[in-house]
Amino acid sequence: AVFDSRSTDDGETWSVPTGVPGVHGSYGPLIIASDWIAKCVGNGDGNERKSRIYLDFSYDDGATWTCRRRIASDTYPYLPTEEDAFVWLGGGQILGFGRNRPGQPLVRLYSSDQGLHWDIQETGIGADETPNLEWHVISPWIVKPSPELPQVQVWWGERIQISSTVQRGNLHALLVDSEKAISSPQSLGTSAIVFSAPTLDFGYPSVSFMGDGKFLAQFHARTSDPPDLFLLSGSY
Repeated sequence: AVFDSRSTDDGETWSVPTGVPGVHGSYGPLIIASDWIAKCVGNGDGNERKSRIYLDFSYDDGATWTCRRRIASDTYPYLPTEEDAFVWLGGGQILGFGRNRPGQPLVRLYSSDQGLHWDIQETGIGADETPNLEWHVISPWIVKPSPELPQVQVWWGERIQISSTVQRGNLHALLVDSEKAISSPQSLGTSAIVFSAPTLDFGYPSVSFMGDGKFLAQFHARTSDPPDLFLLSGSY
């Protein structure tokens, strides 16, 4: 299930959570626009890789949610998973990235009309190295460091099975020009590995920018049992 909770005092207290009807999954940050906000919700099918994913919109700062628009296109009537994240670019433009099927690169999602229609394409964001067994790029997260600049920062997890005894999990970050992401999603450049762990059970980053080039990232990595939740701070 997915629940909403609101704070009106900078996070000191929170309202009683209320359920979001009709969906059981949610991933990625809220999309914050000048006169609306949106959240990504949906119902994934892990076996069939057919996920019905929607954006719910609010025009009263999240007090009510009145509009639900499905994210799909002719080539992608379903999204591969419910791990999708989005950012507002201005006007009706929404840019997103999503987890794909195993062994496939991230997908780029773009709408120019506030989610009414979508262009969905595979990117060039795949495995950082060539595995012998399998690889996954997972859990994308997007932040916009500056409202004035056209770049967005894309973060994601990577799970690589090199051999039967060698496996690795990496946290990646890539500064992407939003116009290039729209026009040429297969050519977005080379990412940096921010953190590496000797485990496949790795991912689900969430990232906040603190100003002056500083960031705070949270992510999951099974470096022990039970799994660890990491906080990573730094600057670039």
